[in-house]
Amino acid sequence: MGKLPSIKNLIIEDFPDQKSWIQKLIYPINAFMEMVFLNLNKGLTFNENMLAFTKEVPFIGGSSASFKNIMKVRPVGLWIIDARQADDYNAILSSALYADWTYNQNNEIVINNISGLTAGKKYIITFAVIGG
Repeated sequence: MGKLPSIKNLIIEDFPDQKSWIQKLIYPINAFMEMVFLNLNKGLTFNENMLAFTKEVPFIGGSSASFKNIMKVRPVGLWIIDARQADDYNAILSSALYADWTYNQNNEIVINNISGLTAGKKYIITFAVIGG
């Protein structure tokens, strides 16, 4: 996809033969076009614009955790988008992380395990959950 067009609104002068009625139409069209332009110009977010949500979860290495699915559909994917040690937020994690997860009948996402974490150590994990 290329860049967005530089013209993002209509003006009455563009329609000289319709000045009597066109202004009532131009205002809502311009408002809509402005919102579309703003969103397509790096304004889309996971939580507001995608069938997805993000969730920060406290997690102890070697254990499991769960959280509610807030979407109206079943999740089809889960990514770890951030992982930090709870007691040293700036510590660098040197292992690749992978979440083993399932979805249960209580509308919960269950993190069965996260490989690459030290057992017993406390972490703050941020997940992106994708619906499908």
